[in-house]
Amino acid sequence: ILTENGFIVLIVSADRDRIASAVREYLAHPETLPELPEPIVQAAPELPPASDPEESSITEPPAIEETPEPEPTASLDHVYAYENELPERPFVGDEFFADAVFIGDSRMNGLVRYTETPCVAAYAYTSLTVSSVFTKELVETKKGNMTVADALKYKDFSKCYLMFGLNELGWPSAQTFIERYIKVIDLVRSVNPDADIYLMNIYPATQTYDENHPERGNKPIKKRNDMLAELAKQYDLKLVNAAAALCDENGYLPSDASSDGIHANRDTCYKLYNYLHAHY
Repeated sequence: ILTENGFIVLIVSADRDRIASAVREYLAHPETLPELPEPIVQAAPELPPASDPEESSITEPPAIEETPEPEPTASLDHVYAYENELPERPFVGDEFFADAVFIGDSRMNGLVRYTETPCVAAYAYTSLTVSSVFTKELVETKKGNMTVADALKYKDFSKCYLMFGLNELGWPSAQTFIERYIKVIDLVRSVNPDADIYLMNIYPATQTYDENHPERGNKPIKKRNDMLAELAKQYDLKLVNAAAALCDENGYLPSDASSDGIHANRDTCYKLYNYLHAHY
């Protein structure tokens, strides 16, 4: 409605008939402002009071419970694991050993004899020690019997596998065993400075043997294996973890793996032989 003062009055109501009548009345008698109907006011719906952020009704996602870290397992004497041991690699054929020499005691003898390992030479004898390598004339040649140390000088090889320690368990000093072992390593390097030397540690005894012969059982074996791992580090040798390859979950040589508790049988020797094929 345009008033005489120049204002536009907009009247909003749900009662169109009453508004129309009022407008016509005003237009006929502009000097009198008609009584307008009371506006219908609807109350706005009540909103819940604003809540404190700490008392919000919004459902928070459930808290994620962190899985507790497993407690470290105590290091046991019969566990064989070394950071510098050879990792598993693709399996190689027997030809890998064609340029190798094997030197060691009766355990090494069983390995090469049962598996018929193709190699340059196998100087492996019962009761051979890191000392008798230089003293016992066990190698039969056309020139007569020789020590392993002398016979090795006539061989052309690029790999050398060493396995000692079983017989030396009876020595009063583990340190003497290591010192004499170093002389064997020096011997191999004097013959061929470029040869890869594979230091095979001492695999454990069966539980029965260990319980009956603790002085030659798994505790002294573990001690010497720890020293051999350190020796491999210092002299840049390839550490073959024969102990881990053959022991059971309790750190023993399985009872069915040996007839006397300390020497691997044919099947177990093949198991170790296969381990060599994948750790080089």
